Amino acid sequence: IPTVVDNGRSGWLVPPYAPAATERALLAVAQDSERAAAMGRAARRRVEGSFGSELMLKSYEDLYAQALAPSR
Repeated sequence: IPTVVDNGRSGWLVPPYAPAATERALLAVAQDSERAAAMGRAARRRVEGSFGSELMLKSYEDLYAQALAPSR
């Protein structure tokens, strides 16, 4: 998840099995709709920039080209 979420900018990372930390993060989002919206926009930009369909297609093309290339 840290590769997708930029803690504090595009979301919050909370430790697993930490209900108090999860509660704090949820309350922060619920109490500040402007920040929540900004984090949502930042998250979308981050995902599109790192995992967009064009990038994924290029990654698959490279993978197949490597797999099908003649062995040396």
